[in-house]
Amino acid sequence: MIQDADAHCRRRYEQLRTEVETGGIEEVAIAKSVTRLSTVTESGVVLRPLACEPTGIALGAPFPEVVVEPLWSLATNFVQQAETLVAADAPTFAFVPSPLLHITVVNRRHFDVSSDIGNLTTDEYFVVRDVIASVVKEPITIDLRGIILTTGGRLIVPGYPTSNVLYRLRQRIVERLPQLAVNLPITVHVKLGHLLVAPPVSGANRLLKLVAMLDQQFGTTASFLDFYTPAGRIAIGRYGNG
Repeated sequence: MIQDADAHCRRRYEQLRTEVETGGIEEVAIAKSVTRLSTVTESGVVLRPLACEPTGIALGAPFPEVVVEPLWSLATNFVQQAETLVAADAPTFAFVPSPLLHITVVNRRHFDVSSDIGNLTTDEYFVVRDVIASVVKEPITIDLRGIILTTGGRLIVPGYPTSNVLYRLRQRIVERLPQLAVNLPITVHVKLGHLLVAPPVSGANRLLKLVAMLDQQFGTTASFLDFYTPAGRIAIGRYGNG
């Protein structure tokens, strides 16, 4: 199972690329992002916490600053060019606020399933802390390469773990806490934000050409010394006090 997890992750990235190329961008998903999942702030349009705040265990939230900078540059580059291609009167994109950029290890709840979002409980936190201590001995390193726009209008950066430790951790956590297996991720991606317009076919094709170009250009590496949970951060081994 662990041996197959990386292959499943890579296949899922390719499926996401194929789905949007063949099916386009879903207007219903875009409408949901506009009406329920985003909000206007002084600094621009961002996703509401419902759509981007980790509810279970995550890497990041926040990311190391050395990684935030290239991710933010990628997102703003996409948005600036997308605005020209789409020529919409309304905002075209809602960003994940930079302090909330993360890679999900396991979810407690997910906004696509229910708006009733519950966070990791205290009891679950202590179980997770024990599992992390037994499984993770060194920093977690993720290669972040490329960019994908999904049919739901989510802009994500695919992640590729440099070892199988993250996949093993996912498996061990859901073995101990089966309730966290319901929304278990397949991929190791970072979400940058949601598209807020559903362009016609010609505009969508131009967007996908832009994504294909950026997909070939972007790459960086992120290393993590701890995990985020709503109940508190959990350090990896000797890299903190737990």
